[in-house]
Amino acid sequence: MISGFRKKNKAGLPALFLLWLLFANGGCIEKAGEFDSTQVIDFESLVLRDFTDLLSKSELKMVPLETNPGILVGDFNLFRKNGENYYLFSQQDGRIHRFDKNGTFLNSIGEVGVAPGEYHNPISFIVKGEQVYVLSNEGSMSQIHQFKKTGEFIGKMAFEESTYYDLEMLENDLIFSTGSNPVFDNKYKLHVRSNKGESLKEFYPIEKRNLYSLAENNFHRYGKSVFYNESFNNDVFVVNPEGIEKTYSVNFGKYNLREDAFEGHDALANFDKILANGIGLIRSYFESEELAYLNLVTQQTDKATNFYHLFLDKKNGELNTFEALSGRAPAFEFINDNTIVLLIHPGDLLEYAGKHKEAFGEYEGLLGKMDINDNPVVMELKLNL
Repeated sequence: MISGFRKKNKAGLPALFLLWLLFANGGCIEKAGEFDSTQVIDFESLVLRDFTDLLSKSELKMVPLETNPGILVGDFNLFRKNGENYYLFSQQDGRIHRFDKNGTFLNSIGEVGVAPGEYHNPISFIVKGEQVYVLSNEGSMSQIHQFKKTGEFIGKMAFEESTYYDLEMLENDLIFSTGSNPVFDNKYKLHVRSNKGESLKEFYPIEKRNLYSLAENNFHRYGKSVFYNESFNNDVFVVNPEGIEKTYSVNFGKYNLREDAFEGHDALANFDKILANGIGLIRSYFESEELAYLNLVTQQTDKATNFYHLFLDKKNGELNTFEALSGRAPAFEFINDNTIVLLIHPGDLLEYAGKHKEAFGEYEGLLGKMDINDNPVVMELKLNL
């Protein structure tokens, strides 16, 4: 249930520990202005429905991404659609692969290495017009490598004494997440820089706590709006040039983070305690003009990890919540007001389709030709909730 819903806005992985980088202790909780505490989604009151119900309420389009020996993407957590192209970051080879609207491979962007135009540790990317910006960590500094969408290297910017884990465009500037990492005397979670790299603004203070810094995908966007979420925080936000504004909060009930979660001196022991108690997390959050979307996960030691797609109708406050096909099938963005994009591992898709063939209609023939070792499948869902 939700109360006090807003009439209008201004605007991955199953094992949680795989999201972590062991740098320094840090965290952040900011009171982002006055917030109506009645705008809370009560997780334990949600009616959870099967993924098949989501398919039945959607107009489905499936696009298998071309598989060839040089382009094999087994692990992924970053995906964008820009214009008529799909962009997929491969954790296996550290490159971004571009496909056309039919899933045909066009070209690769970037390369891991030390030569000009290559990077060491790529962690995020965005597409802006005809250019692709790749964020990487090179030792103790972060860098932005700029490429044409066709793969040609343009140039790079290096940010000394700055460690960033995600980025997005904020109007004409770049905004970065620091992952609550307090190295180099950093005191803020979010940094804004010009498109030439000059530091413009830092905000959203870090509150120190005995837990390791997180490297995760914090930003999503729709149109000109930028949205932000982070692990171990039940609140989600919209970001604008003036700062950060809280939008929704999730009450996970028995999966809420306990007050003593960070009291121990050993960060790893604190993490184990959190998992033993059970934890609810917001893995991603973004909105269109009509809908708000949250990808939720509940996890507890020795129990199955569960993933959910939650949609909130911004006109009437109605909530629709569906079990995700798998933890490897998050939604990445709205491509219009009522169409959302998911990326599905073929093994997960074939396993599910084997039990629910009727849900895939005209795509039964396509599924019959698919192999579990193929590249991921794009699933666009035009929602009619």
